Amino acid sequence: MNKKIDNVNDWLLTRILLVNSNIDELERLRKDREISLKTNLASIRFKLKAIKHRSPKHSVASETPPQFAKYLIYLLIPRNNREAILGDLEEDFHEVKREFGLRKAKFHYRVQVLRSIWPMIKGIVENILIITKKLIM
Repeated sequence: MNKKIDNVNDWLLTRILLVNSNIDELERLRKDREISLKTNLASIRFKLKAIKHRSPKHSVASETPPQFAKYLIYLLIPRNNREAILGDLEEDFHEVKREFGLRKAKFHYRVQVLRSIWPMIKGIVENILIITKKLIM
């Protein structure tokens, strides 16, 4: 409706300016209208590019376990135990995701990774404390 009114208003204004022979004013209005249209088109193109490059909310990558937590397992767990732990964690992840949703599944996965690597971290810290204690004495 507003577009129709704008078109009628533009048409009337053009007729009035032509009748009054005010061609300079008519040209200025035409240029203003073109600049406005170009600005709107540029804005629309920018928004479309942003939407196009935005990742979908439920992409395949978001359906997988958290990668940093998985990396911690690779970093701290010996190779011979790593695959079994990762397999169990991934099974749990998909089960929790099915039951409680993606967000809770990712949280659960992170907690399980921390519980899995805690004995390794604890052992490393204890070894460091033993070594420093021997060096001090």
